[in-house]
Amino acid sequence: MPHPLNVFGRVSLRVKIPPEMASKADLLQYLCLSEAELRKIWWFRSRMYKDFNISVRPGKSRLISAPDRRLKMLQRALVPLLGEIYSPRKPVHGFVRDRSVITNAASHLKSKFVINLDIERFFPSISENRVVGLLKALGVDEDVSSIIARLCSNQGTLPQGAPTSPVLSNMICFRLDKEMQVIAKAAHCIYTRYADDITFSSYQPLSALFAAGVPSTGNFAPDLLAPQLLAAFTNNGFKVHPDKTHYGDRHSRRIVTGLKVVEC
Repeated sequence: MPHPLNVFGRVSLRVKIPPEMASKADLLQYLCLSEAELRKIWWFRSRMYKDFNISVRPGKSRLISAPDRRLKMLQRALVPLLGEIYSPRKPVHGFVRDRSVITNAASHLKSKFVINLDIERFFPSISENRVVGLLKALGVDEDVSSIIARLCSNQGTLPQGAPTSPVLSNMICFRLDKEMQVIAKAAHCIYTRYADDITFSSYQPLSALFAAGVPSTGNFAPDLLAPQLLAAFTNNGFKVHPDKTHYGDRHSRRIVTGLKVVEC
């Protein structure tokens, strides 16, 4: 796992901090949150979530941790503040205004070769401490960083179901996206990410992204990927999902975030 202060690389980025995040007192006033209620949430937040599973496809389900009405209200109030200090990179299409699964797939429309990857346990891979380190690296006050991380985490990680998890996960992936862009540029291909779905595509076989030449079309083992590509995942605290790696060429199916990609 990367050191929290290195989430944006060696040089920490400094952004303009919204006045509502200038100090603990400013944040609590903005949230209409008393010290007493903050302490209550601090110690009993796990009781403020309801866990349930939703079906994502036949035989597969996803655990959702939904915050209660009060906590969700606080998290929703934090979303625009976090949006002020996060500027999404061009390849990022998930949880970004005016971008979607459609714009993500459209980036790969003319490509004849496609690699689909998935980050295993995406939200649970992002710890509360990483969120604190992320905000501090941006110049946010330490107390404010800790409060925001605590309000937005459950059992030490980002919960899938909290309104703040999408923007915080994108912020955490800022360095990952940069490293993936560098890898894609060197391999002369296109890179996009929609939440935990990662796609590379090109007009030519994507041999530079594999350790020893392209595999057969279909699912493949993650260890066939080039070392620098695997390192980009592990160095950023993530892991490639072993059951969701797929390579498609001009003669096979090419699906990007659920949409079929065909040549124009």
